[in-house]
Amino acid sequence: MYKRQDLTSPETAAFESSSLHLHDMVIDPDLRARGWGKRLARHLINTGQLLGYGQIALVAVDDAAGFWASLGFRARPEVPLPATYGPDAVYMSRDLSSSCP
Repeated sequence: MYKRQDLTSPETAAFESSSLHLHDMVIDPDLRARGWGKRLARHLINTGQLLGYGQIALVAVDDAAGFWASLGFRARPEVPLPATYGPDAVYMSRDLSSSCP
């Protein structure tokens, strides 16, 4: 059974990884359609490259897969997702060895 993490407590373990995982990125509805999403995503991609990470992974929800695909993320249908993400959820990743579109 899944145990919910206590978000009020600090992490107790550190894990070495060559991958970043983007958990959430939300733009205020009043600020959408102004390019903020792409700017934030490009900043994360560039920072990940500078820090030497190999890839970024995420779960696209609410029909956001097209947005992430425009930034070089590819769907990874072989990665199973919990049903709680919803029927349109797509696991996606992007190799950081290439520059951002």
